[in-house]
Amino acid sequence: MTLATLVKEHRENLELSVRKFAVKTDINAVYISDIENEKTIPVKGEVIKKLARELNKGEQEILEVAQLSRLIKTLEESEQLFSDTLLKKKIGSANSIIKNNLIRLEDMAKIQFCIPNEKGGNN
Repeated sequence: MTLATLVKEHRENLELSVRKFAVKTDINAVYISDIENEKTIPVKGEVIKKLARELNKGEQEILEVAQLSRLIKTLEESEQLFSDTLLKKKIGSANSIIKNNLIRLEDMAKIQFCIPNEKGGNN
């Protein structure tokens, strides 16, 4: 379970909005939203302490979940980057094939205009 899931599920179980949860935890509402949407992952400091207190967990446990969340996010970003790189290579290869075939078609068209027709003239 990621820190985002842990925080969001806890907040929703309390039936609190992000703003009310922010007041309860004394953490900025935008920051809580960023945590829940995995835009940021706190790994030290006062936020970890406040989340641990609110979630009835030890600081070390919250810190470990946060570090695991960061690792998962890094792996997902790396996987996406790798996937994008492969896709770009495939697109590049496809573009090369298309360009080569277009050049061949262009050469064929030029050749066709140079071949005399049955009446002895060029097309």
